Amino acid sequence: PIPSFVDVPVDIYACASVLNGNTAVFDLTESTDDVVTFHLSAGDANDGIGALVNVTNYSGSDGQVVYVRKMVAGCFIVDEIVLNIYPLPTPVVTASELVICSGETVTLTLDQTYSSYIWSTGSTMSSIMVSPLTTTTYSVTVEDANGCANSASVTITISTGPQAPVVIGNSVCTSSTSGVLTAECESLTCTVNWYDQLVGGTLVGTGLSYDPIAEGDVSSATAGTHNFYAECNCEGCPSERSLAVLTID
Repeated sequence: PIPSFVDVPVDIYACASVLNGNTAVFDLTESTDDVVTFHLSAGDANDGIGALVNVTNYSGSDGQVVYVRKMVAGCFIVDEIVLNIYPLPTPVVTASELVICSGETVTLTLDQTYSSYIWSTGSTMSSIMVSPLTTTTYSVTVEDANGCANSASVTITISTGPQAPVVIGNSVCTSSTSGVLTAECESLTCTVNWYDQLVGGTLVGTGLSYDPIAEGDVSSATAGTHNFYAECNCEGCPSERSLAVLTID
């Protein structure tokens, strides 16, 4: 009698080997649990010749037909399966900002939803927040509903930041009503900010000049020295601060 399949062969699926590719690596044994041989033509299957060897690692194309031969007690049956290829996902990483100041935070997100994520940071979330101190490339590998994986990356560039401003202090007499300090940045598009401390502190003025006496931040009634610090802020990135000294004699 003609044998029959206990486990009838079924079409099988695999992820493309490369992006937009038409080939994939298949495990042909996934099509049936029966003891069979696989062939590239119906003629070979019927004649029992040309059986494929690397059946668990077979490189096939989308829509390709493979013939399955089962032999029992000198009799055989032939069936066919179709190889189907899932395309690889094409993730795109979007950054809230591509150029930032050192230490600022940027959010990285994917263009669409996937089944799983693994970022180069170790995160498994669909979006992450990062605060690089130097120019850094972040990558993510995603897996879609078909179990196919692909990667994408984005580079966050750290702005070099402006140079510290050139400042000019001042020396005035006691009871003076003015004591102007000035600062100049390398670019006219930068803003000068004045502080009362080298790091942190309070913003006491903004602009190319600052008059602590006129602003009421310093009394000229008593002799002494008063330190203020100017920084250049260019496109949101601050420079180091420069010391400007107001001396009251």
